[in-house]
Amino acid sequence: MLGRLARHGSTGSVTLKRTTDRLATISFENQGKKNALSAKMMVELSECVEELKTNVDSTVGLILHGTKDFFCSGADLSAFKNSFTQEDGEAMVHLMQHSLSALSSLPLISVAVMQGGGCIGGGSELALSCDFRVMEETARFRMVQPTLGLTPGWGGGARLVNVVGRKNAIKLLCSSQWLDAEECMKIGIADVVQPNGLVAAEEFLKPFLDMPYPVAVQKNKEVIDINQLQFERDTFVSVWGGKENKDALSKLK
Repeated sequence: MLGRLARHGSTGSVTLKRTTDRLATISFENQGKKNALSAKMMVELSECVEELKTNVDSTVGLILHGTKDFFCSGADLSAFKNSFTQEDGEAMVHLMQHSLSALSSLPLISVAVMQGGGCIGGGSELALSCDFRVMEETARFRMVQPTLGLTPGWGGGARLVNVVGRKNAIKLLCSSQWLDAEECMKIGIADVVQPNGLVAAEEFLKPFLDMPYPVAVQKNKEVIDINQLQFERDTFVSVWGGKENKDALSKLK
């Protein structure tokens, strides 16, 4: 499937950085295209998520961001304009749905930072796949898919319902309306609105990053995401009597 996408764009980049032992960032950059994801960038995003999944180490927080002008405008559809098939769409949606589902299930606290103009289309789906969203005051949010004769395909439809509820999801998606940062805050899409999104995201994550036992944070995130009694029991057993648990117990009075 990746081979089908390869001919549809090789611009831009997605970069994973470990800024500290507790915090990682994934950044998007595709100049002149509002950080739209080319086929190359989609593959790179998948690789970044897989790297975090495989080597989580003591990482607790994850920040996703674009450049200062924009978060992400979804897929670079201009690359598909003159040559696309239903199979191309299937390959893209398969890759991106897998990547964003894997992103959502990472044992990390993830924050999307909507900078500058904000996000539209698939960029909105990407933002919704994170646990929390920080918006700069100038940022806006729009599910633009209906204006392109499309529907969400990366999981954004279901996630929108989870975040804002069914009635609000119908209003936002089926009318493709713009929301500014204040409106996003009221409806639950945004968790923080601040002038400097990256600084605000780090401040938001500080309580999680400051927790003394990173593995415990990761495991508790997994418990919340899985929400199954069997998994919760098995996870508890896996940390009981472990290094962090023993250290904490040794400090009890």
